[in-house]
Amino acid sequence: MIGLIPVTISFEAIPGSDMEGVEAVGNLRAASAVFTFAKGNWTTAGRAVFNMNPAEALRHFSNVYEKID
Repeated sequence: MIGLIPVTISFEAIPGSDMEGVEAVGNLRAASAVFTFAKGNWTTAGRAVFNMNPAEALRHFSNVYEKID
């Protein structure tokens, strides 16, 4: 079982990296954080579905996942 939670993600450039000085690197990004329920616990591997809220992600991946209440 997976859970999708709406999140807003931001990034910072590493000093001296190619992304330093790129204005867009600090833009906030909407995403859905992906959690897995196994052995009685919710865990995450740090995965996210960018540019989709949980309902949109479920529709997009409807061939793999389905909503349960």
